[in-house]
Amino acid sequence: MGRWIRTACRRDCHWSGGYALLESINRYLAESEGPAFFRLLPSKAVWSFAPGSAALALTWPAVFLGWKRLGDGQLAARYLEWNDQRCGFNTLRAFHWFNLLIVLPIASVTVLALPIHSTVHGDEMRMRRFASLRPTHCPYSQARRLAVVDGFRTRDGRFERRVAILVDFQTGKRWSSADNSDFRRSVDENLLGFLQEKTDLSPVFAETESDLPPLGER
Repeated sequence: MGRWIRTACRRDCHWSGGYALLESINRYLAESEGPAFFRLLPSKAVWSFAPGSAALALTWPAVFLGWKRLGDGQLAARYLEWNDQRCGFNTLRAFHWFNLLIVLPIASVTVLALPIHSTVHGDEMRMRRFASLRPTHCPYSQARRLAVVDGFRTRDGRFERRVAILVDFQTGKRWSSADNSDFRRSVDENLLGFLQEKTDLSPVFAETESDLPPLGER
């Protein structure tokens, strides 16, 4: 049995392979937009939930099935019976429902998140959101405001610092650098300078998005 446990542990440790695969697919979709001056990808933590939950939920069933088919099947069955009595429930059935109700939904949401990214090109910005099939094109000629906000407020009114660059377009769309990046405590000066040049707009500064005046007001 020890050999099967060690094998499962190695599989559990290799959840990072699934993480790397998801991250590489997301990066590939961003690079498929063609040459870009900036590419903004989601926080890398997004890709850890599905592999992590799968590694947690599949380890014990993999150990038991491997032991049963390739080892001593009768001993495996007796151990499973003893383990179920010790736990007070059918462990394989519990893992089955855990996979169905927890792991599968997490995996589905993660797959739908794969397209999320923003790319900044010479004449426009392109955005792909959750479950999107194609990018949204936002030409700089339609930009109406460039802004920098220091963070956001939680529901209890507490201020959380997360610097973001915003671009509002005449179509009503708003692009935020915070949508596709880890938390930043300082502004990306290179990106801000690039957008300022392309949009020909001077940045407006505010503490949060809600503190910005309606578009067109100063």
